[in-house]
Amino acid sequence: MSSATASAIFRSEPQAYMRRMALLWLSRCWLFLLIPFIAVAVWSIYDVRALVVGLMMLFIVYPMALSVVWFNYSLSPQSRRAVAGKVLVFGDDGMDLTFLPAEEGSPALQPQHIAWTDIVSVSRTARSVVLRLGSRLDDFLEIPAEAFPEATWQSFFTYLPESSDDVDAF
Repeated sequence: MSSATASAIFRSEPQAYMRRMALLWLSRCWLFLLIPFIAVAVWSIYDVRALVVGLMMLFIVYPMALSVVWFNYSLSPQSRRAVAGKVLVFGDDGMDLTFLPAEEGSPALQPQHIAWTDIVSVSRTARSVVLRLGSRLDDFLEIPAEAFPEATWQSFFTYLPESSDDVDAF
């Protein structure tokens, strides 16, 4: 990369990552969770046994189904990359993520290249910039504000696609 700029070592905190994943999943699938309860509520008007079915759904079926969803996302390659320590280097042709080994002597994840055109959207939180990289729920990269100095963020934002929302510097 010509005129490449490297970040400090950063990683997403697992708790914050999974909280973000849970909120994203619930915002997409809340209706899927609500419709069976509405059906049971209507059924319970005619039959009291529906309350038992509703309680079984609430305390047995939903927790088991959500655990499958939880493990699907928590064990995905995107989750492993999100919580691994990494260095981001950006330049004219995109970003390169170099992952650090979790422990000394353990293998590191393979480096990843992200072209600027692969970024679907950009959003900012109070402490980070979140790059959406695809349509999957866990296809995002969260870069903390401390990863770059403020002047470097200015040049980083110049590479982002025009459709990005809220890309002012910190």
